[in-house]
Amino acid sequence: MQSEFPELGLTGEDCKEMTWLESVVFHGGFPSNATVEALPDRSNNSPLIWTLKYKCKSDFVRGDPIPESALFKMWEKLTEIEPEFGGILMFPWGGEMEEISEFRIPFPHRGGNLYMIQHMAYWSDEGERTEERHVGWLRELYDLAGDYVSRGFLCVACAAAREGGRGMSVRSKEELGGARLK
Repeated sequence: MQSEFPELGLTGEDCKEMTWLESVVFHGGFPSNATVEALPDRSNNSPLIWTLKYKCKSDFVRGDPIPESALFKMWEKLTEIEPEFGGILMFPWGGEMEEISEFRIPFPHRGGNLYMIQHMAYWSDEGERTEERHVGWLRELYDLAGDYVSRGFLCVACAAAREGGRGMSVRSKEELGGARLK
């Protein structure tokens, strides 16, 4: 990180390597000292985040990374009063995934994708108008990345299936729940 992004000033203490299951605990709103043993606990001690309503939208960033100017606009959107909690997660798909043959394991999202980006909104208040307001905010956040993402989550999987499978079966639009494919 120091050689690629020295402006971040990251040190080893700022980073923590963890398993996927440990990351579920981390992102689940548990206290920082919680372990994976906390996951099955369905008591009233569950994290607040589990009681919230939420909506997430995901897509893939292909080609060039999202430029700093667009990230700044997303940051401004995240600092607005709506929703109670909003966020963006970025999951890298390059690196090791590019080294694994596409015919070795079925993973149709590797080709040309730099990372997956997920936009999130969480809220606790009730009502249909409230939900519409928060989902509208999420759509606005999602649209800020519009020129830099694939804009077709399912189209990647369908194209992969048509190109020889990559471990997938070809499914019709109806089998995919009538999803719109772009």
